[in-house]
Parts: sequence; C-alpha cells; structure tokens
Amino acid sequence: MGWVRALVLGCGAVGSRTARRLAGAGLEVVVVDVNPSALAAVEGVEGVEAVVEDLSSLQALRRSLRGFEVACDCLPSQLGFKAMRAAVEEGARLVSVSYVAEDPLSLDEEAERAGALIIPDCGLAPGLSNVLAGRAYAELKELRELHVRVGAIPSTPKPPLRHAATWNLADLLHEYTRPARIIRGGRVIEVDPLSAIVQVWVEGVGLLEGFFSDGLRTMLKTIK
Repeated sequence: MGWVRALVLGCGAVGSRTARRLAGAGLEVVVVDVNPSALAAVEGVEGVEAVVEDLSSLQALRRSLRGFEVACDCLPSQLGFKAMRAAVEEGARLVSVSYVAEDPLSLDEEAERAGALIIPDCGLAPGLSNVLAGRAYAELKELRELHVRVGAIPSTPKPPLRHAATWNLADLLHEYTRPARIIRGGRVIEVDPLSAIVQVWVEGVGLLEGFFSDGLRTMLKTIK
C-alpha cells in the first residue's frame, strides 16, 4: 500500500474506531473533534494525530479536508450534509457514515463537475445493505421484490431491549420517526415509520419483530 493520509471527522464511538482501523491498515491518520475528551479515545495510538477544532462551519470543514487523499465523515447528521458540501467544493474524496436528512444525490452533478467523490450512508443499513442489494441487482439483472431486514443484535443481549445502539442516538431516533420511503409497484411512496409489523424467526436468536424505517436511501434511485 502506498503512503496515504486519511482524515477522520469526529471522534465519537464510530470515529475513534475508524481512526484506529485506518492506522492499523498503515495509513497516516488525523482525527478532528471539537471535544478534547473525545479525542482521548485515540491518545497514544500509533499513526493517529488528534486535532481539536470546531467543525460546525462550512469554512472549517473545507480547511480540514485539504491535503488528504481520503476523508471519513463520522459527524452527527446535522453536520453530515455540510461535510459533503465541503468535499464537493474542495474536490475531495469523502466516505460518510452520517445519517443526514438531506438527499446526498442532490450533490451528484456538482460533485462530478468538481472531480469530487462522495460515498454516503456507509453504515450497516443504509450502507452494507445497499452494497449487498446492489450486488444482487447486478448479478440477477432483474428484481421483482427486494426485502431488506436488518437488526443490531449484540452477541450478549441484555434486557430490556436486547438491542445494541452503536450510532448517534439522536440520528437513530430520526430514522424511526420520519416518514419511511419505500418502493411499491415501481413507485417511491411514503409510509408511516414503525408500521407494517412483521415477525421474523432468526435461528439462535428467536422471534423478532420488523417494521418500516427510512433506510433505503440511495437505493430509491439506483435500483429500479
């Protein structure tokens, strides 16, 4: 692997682990956060430099992106789209795990003109679920139905919810409270979140309940 400088925006639960993994892969990593105590999570990690900076403005985000081959946006959702906008204006490469309310594809044409590359929604779902669905779509050539069912079941579930919340809690609540967009009959429609309860049996886990949430994201436009 060649010498690569990587920037991590945000040093929360996801950002700190991202910085560690990138450094472990041999990249030179700079992680930026407004909170010095959050940056303590990467203190002493070889290959990781911690920088205290307020990233709430577009100008600060643009400055931070300069001089890096790739950046990873691990900021809360209220800053995620601003980070994408900054990447477009700087012609940067940005991978984002922020669950933004805005449509990342609205920046598509502008990003192409600027030579920027943005990969949005790189979480579990949306994220890995989109990759798997895209692979199935590419291999099968035609999809009549696609059901995406995702859970966050920890290896040692604990009551009362027996669920793992590894992401920004406010962003998770947004996913479960704003209208869910799905494709039905070839058309994108909105349905109530947490509606259409289904039961799913998972071997080794038991009986689970599933419901609609706004997790298809870019698949609403990329898979027909």
